[in-house]
Amino acid sequence: MVKASSAERIEKYDDKRTTSMVVAYKRRVEERRPNLEALGARAELDSKVAGILTSHNVSSAKRIDYHNFARYIEKRKREGTLTPDIIEAAKAHWTALNCDEAILDEIIQAITGAQG
Repeated sequence: MVKASSAERIEKYDDKRTTSMVVAYKRRVEERRPNLEALGARAELDSKVAGILTSHNVSSAKRIDYHNFARYIEKRKREGTLTPDIIEAAKAHWTALNCDEAILDEIIQAITGAQG
């Protein structure tokens, strides 16, 4: 017997649930759909950070740390919890991971649009 593909299993699950758990089924299907707006925003952020890192000749695994920093700052900005104290704490944390503070400042400026 051939194992069913994931698409076949999802289809089978969907067929079973359309009659017995209609509300939960609809919510579950909605959760499966990608949030294209969020994906686009993340791609735009990654593109900005990649440009900054390329201009500073940062290559290797260090890029991951800078991208994580940018995503952290952007998430805090989106949630409305980005304060100067949080920015300083984040900069201290990523500087301890051997990230260049000037690059971190440039990333913050690109995300927030603030000068300095």
